[in-house]
Amino acid sequence: MEALRQQIAKMRQSFFDEEILDKYFLQLEQLEDISNPGFVKDVVTLYLRDSTKTLATIEDEIVGANKVLNEVNKAREHCKEGNLEA
Repeated sequence: MEALRQQIAKMRQSFFDEEILDKYFLQLEQLEDISNPGFVKDVVTLYLRDSTKTLATIEDEIVGANKVLNEVNKAREHCKEGNLEA
């Protein structure tokens, strides 16, 4: 059991070393106590679940923005050519 604890401690430290975790994670850990031992796990789970939805929304908006940009560029080219009907 001690070997597992050491392995977890090393992995945790590597996350800090690689800047995957930062001081905000430490603050989350401080909020965890005996009455709510799974607090950090719950927060991380919610974050990951919500971030997936957020990324999908951002991706949709970027695709939409790219389509608008392409159409604006086409319209500018038509204007430069004097083709106002296009």
